[in-house]
Amino acid sequence: SVEVVDGFLRPSGLRRFLEGRVPEPDDLVPARALYEFEDRTGIGVDPISNAAAEGLIYGIRMLALNRDAGLYAEVSGPAATLAPLETTKPVLMKFGGEGRHVAIRAANRVAEWPSVQPVVNQGRSVLLTTPAHFNGWKPPTIEPVAAAVSGHQAVSGWDLARGGPKPNRFMVPAGSVYFLPPGVHVPNAGLVDGEDEKAGWGCFVEGNWNYV
Repeated sequence: SVEVVDGFLRPSGLRRFLEGRVPEPDDLVPARALYEFEDRTGIGVDPISNAAAEGLIYGIRMLALNRDAGLYAEVSGPAATLAPLETTKPVLMKFGGEGRHVAIRAANRVAEWPSVQPVVNQGRSVLLTTPAHFNGWKPPTIEPVAAAVSGHQAVSGWDLARGGPKPNRFMVPAGSVYFLPPGVHVPNAGLVDGEDEKAGWGCFVEGNWNYV
C-alpha cells in the first residue's frame, strides 16, 4: 500500500526525491504546522432593500497562516519601484480576502531550486510545483510511463473587466509527478501555454528515477 502524507518537503527532501532517493522523515513539514482553514457562511444582500437576498447563501474557506509561518516571494523590476521594499521597516499592503493587511520585509534568498543532471540509463521525473491546466491529467507534450496525480483542483478568480467571477478551471495539483522513460526529455517550451506560464501555472522541476 502507499501512504499519502499531508505536508510539504523541505529543500533537502526535494533534492533527495529528485535524485531518485527517498526523503527522510525530517524532510517533511506537516501542513498543520504551517496553516489552518477558516470556514465561513454568508448571505447575499439585495442592493435595493439592503436586506438578505432570498436563496443567496454561500460558503467560503480561507487559508490562515500560523503565527510563525509566512510567504516568500522574489520580485524584480526598476530600482525606483523596488526601493520601498529595501528597508528594515515592514511595508504594509492588502493581501488575500477581507482586505486584511500583511507586513512585507526584505529577506535573504531562502533556497535555490535543486538542479539534478540526467543519469545514463535512468528515466526523468517531472514534479509540478504549481497547479497546471492540461485539459486532462497529463501535459500534452509528454508521454509518461507512470504518474502520481492525486486528483484535480478547481481554480477561479475575479474578473475585474467583467465585474464577476472567472469560470472554474480544473487543474492538476502541485505535487503531481510524471515519470518518463530513459532518453525522453521535457520540451524546452514548458508544460502549459504562454499565458498560463506567465501567470505562474505549470512550474516544475526535473529529477531522475530508476526505470528498472
